[in-house]
Amino acid sequence: MLEQVNRIAKEESRTRSELLREAVRRYIAEKELSRLGRYGQTKAQELNLEPKDVDRLIREYRKEKANA
Repeated sequence: MLEQVNRIAKEESRTRSELLREAVRRYIAEKELSRLGRYGQTKAQELNLEPKDVDRLIREYRKEKANA
């Protein structure tokens, strides 16, 4: 795996540290998004919401935030 990391870093003219930092940032972001998705599913089930209701509520929230 280290050989692959070195090869990719060289191809992209980056240091191995830069490449690994980006990989860790993406991993953390993916984990957070997954956690948030599970939380949303749990809350939707608790509130007995349909997927279309969740989508609508998200759109409404985003619109309110944009107009604030």
